[in-house]
Amino acid sequence: MSARRDTRTEVLELAEKLLHERGFRGFSYADIAGPLGIKPAAIHYHFQGKEELGVALIERIRDRLKEAQIRFAAEQTPWDQQLDFLFNYYRRHASENCAVCAVGVAAIEADSIPHSMQIQVRLLIKEVLNALVQMLARGRDAGQFHFEGRAEERATLVLAALGGALQLQRLTGLPQLETVIAELQHGLASLH
Repeated sequence: MSARRDTRTEVLELAEKLLHERGFRGFSYADIAGPLGIKPAAIHYHFQGKEELGVALIERIRDRLKEAQIRFAAEQTPWDQQLDFLFNYYRRHASENCAVCAVGVAAIEADSIPHSMQIQVRLLIKEVLNALVQMLARGRDAGQFHFEGRAEERATLVLAALGGALQLQRLTGLPQLETVIAELQHGLASLH
C-alpha cells in the first residue's frame, strides 16, 4: 500500500520555491502542475485561484515563524542562536539560486500582488520585526548583544541589511550576504 499523497503541501512547497525564485507574477499553475505530475484542476481543488494560493504561501511562512518562536521559548534558546536562525534563513535563500525572501518579493511586486496577499505580507513584516526587536532587546538585557539606540531601530537595520544583501548577491553572484552577516554580528558583539 502506497502512502497517500499530500498534494496541497506539495503545491505549497513548489509554489513557495517559485515565489522566491521568480516572484509571484513569475509562475502559473502550469509551472506547478507539470513538475508535480498533476493537472491544474488538482491545484484549483485546493486553491481556487492564484490569490488564494498567494495568501496561503504567506500564511505558511508566518506559521513557521510562530512555530520557531514557540520552540525557542520552550527550549530557552539563547538570543544569539535565535539571531543565527534568522541569518540561516537568509543563507538558505542565497544558496538556492539566490532566491529573494518573501518580504523582498512583496516589496518588488507591492502594487501588483492581490490586496489580500498585501495584508498578509504586512502582517509578516510586522511579526518578523517584532520578533527581532524582542530578540535584540532581551539579548541586550542578557548581555549577549551590545548596541546603542533602540532595539526597533537596530531591528529595522538588520532586516533591511539582510534583504538588501540578498538582492545584491542575486545580481552580482558575489557573497555579499556573508559580508553583511559578519558586519551585523560584529556590530552586535562590539561595545560602543
